Amino acid sequence: MATQDIVKLCILTIKRNEVRKVILALSELWPVDFNSKKMNTVCIWTRRLSLFERSGTVHICAYIAIDFILTSITFDVSGLLAALQLDLADMNVYNEEPENDYSLLKEIVKDHQKLLRVVDNVNLIFGPLLFAQVTFSSIIICCFGFLTIVGKDLIKSLLATFGIILAMFNFCWSGQLLSDASSGIAEAAYNCPWYNRSVEFRKYILIIIIRAQKPCTLSALGFSDVTLTTLSKILSTSWSYLSLLNQMYEDIA
Repeated sequence: MATQDIVKLCILTIKRNEVRKVILALSELWPVDFNSKKMNTVCIWTRRLSLFERSGTVHICAYIAIDFILTSITFDVSGLLAALQLDLADMNVYNEEPENDYSLLKEIVKDHQKLLRVVDNVNLIFGPLLFAQVTFSSIIICCFGFLTIVGKDLIKSLLATFGIILAMFNFCWSGQLLSDASSGIAEAAYNCPWYNRSVEFRKYILIIIIRAQKPCTLSALGFSDVTLTTLSKILSTSWSYLSLLNQMYEDIA
């Protein structure tokens, strides 16, 4: 576990300039009207992070600052994607001027592309970190689970087991929310009354729908998408390792 944290620290230190660029890119897309529906939507997403801020135990057992940086960025991107869905919903009002009919939609397309680039940059920066987390989590959970079974430092082993699971849940849950928010863009674009609009308007709607067919996800160097499905696979693998290790222990004993 210490080696895993050192790897994370080295990755973030080397790529700190890239992290800064991602944060600045998000700031450019952040809503400026504090009373708008977009700002309220983004705030709903960011307030979900208070679940972790209020729990010292979660910080001790599951969190380090590096993990929280990735989680925070993921929630911000998800919130901005949800805000884009509101913009698409507001396109129901028809503008009789052909030039203005698709001007706002053109800006939505640009913002969508910017967010997609942000997600790509996040995966380039944090991909090695996620790969290490996904790769070693099953083994670490198995080892602490085994120590819990044999009764060696029962309380510490049990807390460590839940701590590793919570840390992995942190990544998988935020990755799942990102995937759901990006998929909702396609649905919001399709629900817009594009059939009554100009040809240019329909072209931009088509671009959004086609690009949103592939959801944005946190990727562990391309080997796995970090979602709740990944967490299920990790727990299943850990249980298989634990059963095998326990059987070998009983045979030797």
